[in-house]
Amino acid sequence: MSKKTNTIITEDKYVWRKIAAVLSGLLVVFLVLQVFALKAEIAEIKETTDKAQEATGYIMDFGTDLNEIRELLLLPTENYATLNGDDIETEDEGDTVIEDMFAYVHQIGVSKTIEENTTQVDEYLSTEEIGTLLQEQGLSRADGEYEIKDALDRALLRVGVSEEDGAIYLQNYFDEDIEINGDLSVAFESEIANMSALTGRIDVLDNARTELSSMLYESGDAYDALMEKGMKAEAEYDNGSSYDYYLVNQDQTRLATLTLAKASPEVVTWSDLTTGDMAPVEIDAAVLAALIEPLDASTLLEQKVAENREKLESLLSDAAFTKALSENSVEMSEAREDDTGIYYDLLALDGSVLSTIYVDKHTGKVMVTNGETKLELMAAVQEAESKKKTLLCLKHSRNMTS
Repeated sequence: MSKKTNTIITEDKYVWRKIAAVLSGLLVVFLVLQVFALKAEIAEIKETTDKAQEATGYIMDFGTDLNEIRELLLLPTENYATLNGDDIETEDEGDTVIEDMFAYVHQIGVSKTIEENTTQVDEYLSTEEIGTLLQEQGLSRADGEYEIKDALDRALLRVGVSEEDGAIYLQNYFDEDIEINGDLSVAFESEIANMSALTGRIDVLDNARTELSSMLYESGDAYDALMEKGMKAEAEYDNGSSYDYYLVNQDQTRLATLTLAKASPEVVTWSDLTTGDMAPVEIDAAVLAALIEPLDASTLLEQKVAENREKLESLLSDAAFTKALSENSVEMSEAREDDTGIYYDLLALDGSVLSTIYVDKHTGKVMVTNGETKLELMAAVQEAESKKKTLLCLKHSRNMTS
């Protein structure tokens, strides 16, 4: 075998050793950073678990005190041990007789009250006087229904019977309870007589909804701020006591919420779902735009790309990695970027490119290419190590036959 062939093999072996060493260094740094991140997450989980165990202890202590009070009242006690995961023996049938009797008698009483009060409400709302009163006010009630609606089909009043205790209740459009004081007719007819005050409040709410919807879905500073960040507002959500507007990024991740309380629509509550900050704010496009602008609307992919870029950038000033480059006669270039990736060349001392490390913007992964093949960083380390071993075996074989 010629001396020239042995020289080529030796040079190839040296190059692959350098590449393998540098790639291994890159991988080690990445793994160390991941370990630190994992440790932080584990610490946070442990803290949450400790707090939960402490809270369970408080509840069990409270349960013990509560049972002492129940004994004085001749009521059955409760077993709170299940809060701590302790096993509980199955109770004998006789142990629950007293408690079951209390519950049964209570349910009989509630059922009877529900039946009586439902009949009372049905008879009252079905009277000719109530029908005439509603018609005079431009209101209506469908047969069998307990809601009083206006011409816009808005449920202004709601009469009902509680499933819990059978009590008759009266609520307005805003789910506010109206005191009955034992006489449904007085409270009901008073609300009908003062319906203009209620509809005035509803008009204020509807105007606020219209104004807010225009700012978020149509045009203006707030809408423009959303568009610039690649965000949008989800459809208005009726949450019972409020109308909620969720602001999401391109991943549909909710970043912030605007809450318009039905009972007080003069302002909205801004909630930053990332920081947990909440504050009442004016319904003003410029004010909302100023709140939207600082939001991090990056997608999970964009965050992964940024995270891996930051890791690679940190290597450029890392003393240990700089030493590894020097020991292997390799240099790492500054970043260059295009629409598909962020690239760092590994260079020989003569300036020739040994390989290129890059962050793929389509996947967020750290990749390695030599111009022909593309591999993830870990796979590239394994391939470089394998080629190094192959060259060593080939050299050994050459030496045996020479």
